Amino acid sequence: AGGGGGSGGRSRGSNQQSSSAPSSSSSSSSSHWPSSYNNVNMGPGMRGLVIRKSPNDDDGGIRCEEMVWGLVPKAGTKTSPLPEGPAQHYSNLMYNARSDTLYDKRTFRDLALRGQTAVVAVDGFYEWKESEKSAIGGGSGKQPYYVHRSDGKPLLIAGLWTSVPTGREHGYDGKPELLTTYTLLTTDACPKLQWLHHRQPVFLWDTASAVEWLQNPTQTLEKSIAREASKDHEHLAWYPVTKRMNKTQYRESDCNVAIKIEKVPSVKSFFAAAKGGKPKAPIETGPHDFLKEGWKEEAEKQMAQSKRKAATESSPPVPSSPATKKTKP
Repeated sequence: AGGGGGSGGRSRGSNQQSSSAPSSSSSSSSSHWPSSYNNVNMGPGMRGLVIRKSPNDDDGGIRCEEMVWGLVPKAGTKTSPLPEGPAQHYSNLMYNARSDTLYDKRTFRDLALRGQTAVVAVDGFYEWKESEKSAIGGGSGKQPYYVHRSDGKPLLIAGLWTSVPTGREHGYDGKPELLTTYTLLTTDACPKLQWLHHRQPVFLWDTASAVEWLQNPTQTLEKSIAREASKDHEHLAWYPVTKRMNKTQYRESDCNVAIKIEKVPSVKSFFAAAKGGKPKAPIETGPHDFLKEGWKEEAEKQMAQSKRKAATESSPPVPSSPATKKTKP
């Protein structure tokens, strides 16, 4: 789940476990929890399980419902139905909602005031960090990291939801088709995660806070949970995962499996050593980069070429002899 997955839409949920969703004493009889809901690489436009307050206000319960990530607040009509597919959930840029301006934006404020709050339970989310280039040309691009709880419990993330007509009708009963979507709240990254990204989801660190956000949301509560989420938590952890995760279509079982990042010296470190300076620290490369045979020789070759180029550029230009013009006698 993300935003700026966490952050900017680049964070994705993994293996949603509805069985670990928050519950209250009055909700056990009114809620049905599927055993699990697998989605190892989730992005806007995809369906996931979302926890919200039961539509029957009298029972005070909560329920788990399938929704599409990426808020779509405007209804479609028969003459202008909502487009199908995930594109609209990206283009609206409403897969995340900034908690610090939540009550300044009419769309988000109205949902919060109407009590259309949500909680999304995920095993973790992905965030990306730009990598440098290594001496062999590998290691470039963005390295994904998987952020999770070290105690094995799910991360609970605060959100909002809405449901609007698409402008189409169900083929089997002729009733209006509804599209139910949600967005995730984000806040400033806690000190532990600031090296990775400046934003993160609004985590709900205990069941009581999650239930309170569902049943009694207020602006004061929203500010409180966002403030708590921006603090370091003892169970917050992360590790690098395969760069194949950079493709949104990747769905293999190793999406959230930890990998070891090998260290490879960069070209800059060789130049620093040649000038008598201290080589820079080695940079990280992903698990699927390969150390080619003769990489050191290749780096030294690049150094030599660079020195020759520098020497040529620093040499003064040699004047050319004027051409002799031939004339007829």
